[in-house]
Amino acid sequence: MDFAAYVAKCQCGTLRLDQVKLCQDDLAVDDIRLDRLPQTTFRQTLSIVQERHRAFNWLIGWESVYSQVTIDT
Repeated sequence: MDFAAYVAKCQCGTLRLDQVKLCQDDLAVDDIRLDRLPQTTFRQTLSIVQERHRAFNWLIGWESVYSQVTIDT
């Protein structure tokens, strides 16, 4: 995916790339494109992202109980 081009065209809000690592215009972890990550690294990264997504949704008030917050957005 050309993530840089996606962000440039995104109309769902202002997105910035200044704090994101890119490799060949796609998101990267440890300088490796997401689609080329070892499975264990990908799963660990996905877990971290999902937990942060849940925490953000909780902080903005989706649910009062953290464990009841969904991440289906």
